[in-house]
Amino acid sequence: TRSLQMLAPRKTLWSTPGQVQDVLVEWIDLEPNDVVCDVGCGDGRVLIHWAMVASQQNIPARFVGVEIQDERAREARRSIEEARSKGLILPEVSTEIICSNALDALDVYKEATVFFLYLIPRGLRLLKPILQDSTNNSGRMVRVITYISPLPDEHHVEKRSCTVDHQPGASWPLFLYHLEVGSIRTTLA
Repeated sequence: TRSLQMLAPRKTLWSTPGQVQDVLVEWIDLEPNDVVCDVGCGDGRVLIHWAMVASQQNIPARFVGVEIQDERAREARRSIEEARSKGLILPEVSTEIICSNALDALDVYKEATVFFLYLIPRGLRLLKPILQDSTNNSGRMVRVITYISPLPDEHHVEKRSCTVDHQPGASWPLFLYHLEVGSIRTTLA
């Protein structure tokens, strides 16, 4: 079954740097009723940052994180509640963390209009058919941003190198894709 596979089996988990989060917000003009999905959301920092921006702009979007590790999912929920208690995330901005293997969270993907994927190439290959099904079944364009690794066999509409504070001199790529119905190429994994 899918649940026996993991998108990013590795010992060290890296959190998304703040500089990357700023580019995400710059690239995606959120609209009311957008559903943003962070697959492998970790401590929830991307969703929190984006939900705070949506709150500042009075955009009633929905933010969903999928995280396989129970402790990281609990940490993300605590951080979201803390941001809410400080008034940084407004009540009309919905946030949810789902503790699940990302390959089993299919219902979430059917509603998503924006995906953030900080995954290794293997994870992107495993998730790509799910993105294809989501896009084809919804009948709408889906915006996808990947960090470090490109989406296999797809053409990005924008690419930017992003420097990060924790690695002086290093620069890592971000890729933006607009996936429309029938536009995703089927690739054998």
